[in-house]
Amino acid sequence: MKILHIIPSYVPAHRYGGSVKATHELCRALVKKGQEILVITTNIDGPKNLDVPLNTPVDVDGVRVIYCPVRWPRFYSYSSALSRAIRERIADVDLVHIHAVFLHSTWSAVRWCRRYRKPYIINPFGALDPAMVRLKSAFRKQIYIALIERNNIQGAAAIHVDSRSEKEAFLKLGFTAPVIIIPPSLDSTEYAGTDGVGKLSEKYPALQGKKIILFLGRVHPKKGLDLLGYAFKEVLETRKDVMMVIAGPSEGGYARDVSSFFKNIGIERHVLFTGMLLENDKMSALRSSDMFVLPSYGENFGIAVLEAMACKLPVVVTDKVGLWEDIRKHDAGIVTGCDAGEIAAAMRSLLDDEGRRKAMGANGAQLAREKFSSDAIAGDMVKAYQAILGEKK
Repeated sequence: MKILHIIPSYVPAHRYGGSVKATHELCRALVKKGQEILVITTNIDGPKNLDVPLNTPVDVDGVRVIYCPVRWPRFYSYSSALSRAIRERIADVDLVHIHAVFLHSTWSAVRWCRRYRKPYIINPFGALDPAMVRLKSAFRKQIYIALIERNNIQGAAAIHVDSRSEKEAFLKLGFTAPVIIIPPSLDSTEYAGTDGVGKLSEKYPALQGKKIILFLGRVHPKKGLDLLGYAFKEVLETRKDVMMVIAGPSEGGYARDVSSFFKNIGIERHVLFTGMLLENDKMSALRSSDMFVLPSYGENFGIAVLEAMACKLPVVVTDKVGLWEDIRKHDAGIVTGCDAGEIAAAMRSLLDDEGRRKAMGANGAQLAREKFSSDAIAGDMVKAYQAILGEKK
């Protein structure tokens, strides 16, 4: 099959978090399954642009990708070149897989799909959760849904969601489009080795001799860093041998607000902000930490949680993280409510019990390897494509 993937940002624009990584993992695995994959995206990378060839196919880990120049307005990831690239190639594809909502790439992709009568799938990556709609630019999103996105979604052959909880949240908005649940995947072999991976304390000496609690992801209001701050303050009341590492890009300067908040509640000396970590630095953080924490108010899946589990880290997550049911079922970590006291108790419990940390870490690694392997997830996606196209398996 010839599948066209449309996404507003793509690797190496890692600042956009799990959507970029998950889409690249999927496309790589689909290529290995013998599918003909083309990705059309933009060169946006926060306030800057990626240093990549433009308007021509390039190879990214075996995936053909066309990067198109982004224009004003950047908040909309607008790119007339992206629209042209879709128009020039859409006649030759069987199906279009669109990643993201509320952005120009989705509007443009749907427009050309309708013109050429091509079936399309939309993956909203959790953005069509009523709680997430209310969190930021709520009025603008509601208007956009009413005028544009509702028709785009209702016309889709399927809406691709990552978890049962994301499906439930999506349906609360009153949509009736078919929904398929296929989670992100991970090539766990990339997380199994330690070659070339040093200790995080070699780069950050303040971590030497400390237990490390890791938050890795975008520093964004939905991630629950206020809950994490209050919870960590409770942990520090009983032990001082802990440091919390906040590793990830700041969303709209939100890291400054978080840093100021941590200072106000008196925990700043025990917190290290590293900014975004990539490649060996990221692996070093995952390998050097004692646990991973994601106290999110809303997470359609939690790809960073899956990465942590692949590195044998026990995890603490709220029941608003899409992975929570698997984590609880397989005893790969502790699931809490969005409550600072519960999160603090979970962190204390793991800090006090090394055996439990190791057991949960081993369970998480097995879960990542067996249920979320790239090969298995890509196989499920191929079956979904075939069902939409009416092909025999």
